[in-house]
Amino acid sequence: MAETGVRLTPRRRFGQLSQKPATVEIDGVPVGHARWDRPEFFATGPGRHRLTVSFPYLWKKRICEATIEVDIPAEQTIDAEYRVAGLVRGTGSLTIP
Repeated sequence: MAETGVRLTPRRRFGQLSQKPATVEIDGVPVGHARWDRPEFFATGPGRHRLTVSFPYLWKKRICEATIEVDIPAEQTIDAEYRVAGLVRGTGSLTIP
């Protein structure tokens, strides 16, 4: 039986100094962290969900935040990719490849 959820791969920009993992929220609830350049699975129920990813940097808890709405069918895993903005103050991007 297949798992229902999101497989997220966060990508850093070249030279990014932050070693702390990306913070992941589903439907506004923190569900964990994802290490850079490694896919991490987050279980959900089937249906429409709001995925938000950001990361801590220096004294700020959330920078380069990005949000996407995803429809997840039962017993399927959706792949998503988070990319940090070119500038630390910018908005990150979340895509479904």
